[in-house]
Amino acid sequence: MFSPQPEDVSDLITQRLNAMQHNEFFLDNGLESVGALFPYAIQQEQRGERGLFDAILRLAKVDFGSYGLFVSFLSSIDLKLFAHASPRAIILTTPHLELECASLSRTQDLIPKWVATISVAPRTEEVARDVVDALLQIAANPRLRPLIPADVWLWLNERPSLPSESKGRFVGGDRDIFRTVRGLNNIEVLTSYLTVVWLWDDDGGLAEMEMSVREDFGGIGAGCHRAELIQRVDYLLGEFSRFPEDDRWYRTQEIKMILQEVDQEATEILNRMPQFYLSRPTDPHEPAQDPTRRSCVPCLSRVHNLAFGTSGIFPGWSLSPPPFRIITFFCALPVDSE
Repeated sequence: MFSPQPEDVSDLITQRLNAMQHNEFFLDNGLESVGALFPYAIQQEQRGERGLFDAILRLAKVDFGSYGLFVSFLSSIDLKLFAHASPRAIILTTPHLELECASLSRTQDLIPKWVATISVAPRTEEVARDVVDALLQIAANPRLRPLIPADVWLWLNERPSLPSESKGRFVGGDRDIFRTVRGLNNIEVLTSYLTVVWLWDDDGGLAEMEMSVREDFGGIGAGCHRAELIQRVDYLLGEFSRFPEDDRWYRTQEIKMILQEVDQEATEILNRMPQFYLSRPTDPHEPAQDPTRRSCVPCLSRVHNLAFGTSGIFPGWSLSPPPFRIITFFCALPVDSE
């Protein structure tokens, strides 16, 4: 009597799972049992047999909203499975666990393991996409947000393109997440956050965006970040123009106007600053740059050294100088014509 081998059964199940994506009967009747296969798939994946695991993950990425299923079928699995899962399995599965509404007791072991896993993960496009997707879901959960170390937010600087079915893209544009990212005091991470998801909040979110543009993206040192933000805003305005009834177009247009206003103020400051302070060695092969668009750190460093260095105007402040905005304020003062 023929007795099928375990690998034969696994291959057969994998074939059926691959067919489920295109078969409405399977979708209606088989999804509930898929989660029960996942522990076995995790074990197989750890041994290097990825077929079953990858087939389940492909199903997890399908939008089942038209079938009345708006919650991932992986959201109820036992997270203790990941205690012995491979790093690949942890990274690929975490975005599909509905972490934005998970309890702290259920995820208290998973989050630290996820953090440890991504800390040594290669920063490829695929990995960054899954990490940022999961990060935004975790951040959307007020119980889990405090568990995110500051260095994990640096993954935003990879700026992955999140797919339309990404849950992180849907929940990531939250005002509380925006405040958290802004509280990191890292302009690069804040720019990356707004490049990846933007702030999809109500009028209150608009007010916070306006404040951030003026306070975080103002001054001549933030020119390159303003340029990236303006490029992002132009893209969004193009997307929203297809839906005239969407009031997000008007809110985003307001942000663009404020960005342009802040950019003009920075240009005026640059025009008032003595050229001696702004001069720096140039590479003849380097393309010409718009001074309001480039990073002005070299310029400000020269101003800083002249004013607060060991031979500067205020040498006693060399170890603890005033903020750059104070420097630029004084440089922007009109020069007495007499």
